[in-house]
Amino acid sequence: MSLGNGFQRLQASNLPIFRWERGAAVWFYTPGGLAVVPAGMAENFQSQTTGDPRSRQGAAAWLYQRAVQAQRAWSEISARPYAPTCLTLYLHNACNLACTYCYSATQTGPADHLTLATIRDAARIVAENCQRQGLPFTAVFHGGGEPTLYPAEVDAALDLLEGIAADNGLAIFRYIATNGVLRPERAAWLARRFDLIGISCDGPSEIQNQQRLHPQGLDAPQMIEQTANIIHQAGKPLHVRVTLTPASFRRQPEIAAYISEELRPQEIHVEPVYRAGRVKSGDCFTPEQADEFVGAFLEARSIAQYYSIPWLTSGSRPWEVHGPYCQVFRNVLHLIPGSAATACFKTIDAGQADQQHLAIAVSAATRAILSLTRPTFNHCAGPCWRKRRNARPASIDTTASESARIFVRPRARPPRQVFAAGCSAA
Repeated sequence: MSLGNGFQRLQASNLPIFRWERGAAVWFYTPGGLAVVPAGMAENFQSQTTGDPRSRQGAAAWLYQRAVQAQRAWSEISARPYAPTCLTLYLHNACNLACTYCYSATQTGPADHLTLATIRDAARIVAENCQRQGLPFTAVFHGGGEPTLYPAEVDAALDLLEGIAADNGLAIFRYIATNGVLRPERAAWLARRFDLIGISCDGPSEIQNQQRLHPQGLDAPQMIEQTANIIHQAGKPLHVRVTLTPASFRRQPEIAAYISEELRPQEIHVEPVYRAGRVKSGDCFTPEQADEFVGAFLEARSIAQYYSIPWLTSGSRPWEVHGPYCQVFRNVLHLIPGSAATACFKTIDAGQADQQHLAIAVSAATRAILSLTRPTFNHCAGPCWRKRRNARPASIDTTASESARIFVRPRARPPRQVFAAGCSAA
């Protein structure tokens, strides 16, 4: 198995240890540790990590222990029962924008909508788990489309979920992701009904109108600014999500300044464009762009920090045991049009879930999830360098070790090439 562009798993080991030959140095990586080894010492270092335990010393022993810890953490996480405490709803896939990178462009059949009956059955499963674990009920309205296009459907679903939460003595937290291109009355309704609103905005007009087009040519940025103001006036928190493409990532400082000044969110989340839907491999990032990407990211983060706004990305986190953005491992029950449940947020309808073997079987009669074991990631479509890890932080020893000019980085800034490997495979 390979890890990103260059990392190869050590075949002699059953642990998640990966090797990347980089000229005068060889990198050895496991979740929680990176060792940069001079090429002339690499074979000896590798034999220590995979051979006789008595031969391990210094950095090789340190890296081996991190790999053991990562494997143990992964095994524990994989064995946990799937007990979702969050319900995510893709009510439909209709949208009022035509984004150049839309991942919903691969819809497999005619437009469909979730039914209240399906939502009710799933909500009861989630409510029982929340009650058992002492957690609030989390309801997320997201989608391959724009959920606010049909406010009556949103109201009906919210009323249903609030009733089920109340019947089970649960508090409820309501989140919605929207493109923010709303009339004032729709934005006010949004602020009344939800506890947290996330708006997708890629930056000032020039960038927004190139990447997130409005078919009728409306001034989307002006409408988004208006929506943000209405949300602030209602006293509700606002997050902004930015999709970065190869055409826009160099302008991150400009994007940070615009969003911080005009939208004033509590957080800004930036993500490299996903390879799905309208986006093909050639439209994604390459490792050669890593230096520029990280440099622009850090400059933008400094600008956002000036406004006391976090500038965040899920990125690639070499110091964590983490993996694909899998809804099962996040304890999310995710419903999509066609009244199906899916393990992947990029799956937009029941037909696609079946094609990619990502459907989760749910029994409405017994309110039980039939797929009780967590799915393997071999079913995920396309290569993903995160298939061996899980998005939960591991406990990391931050004491660096150095031996014979071998440098170990337990939690330093992620090497830019490692960051790029994750971006290019997203």
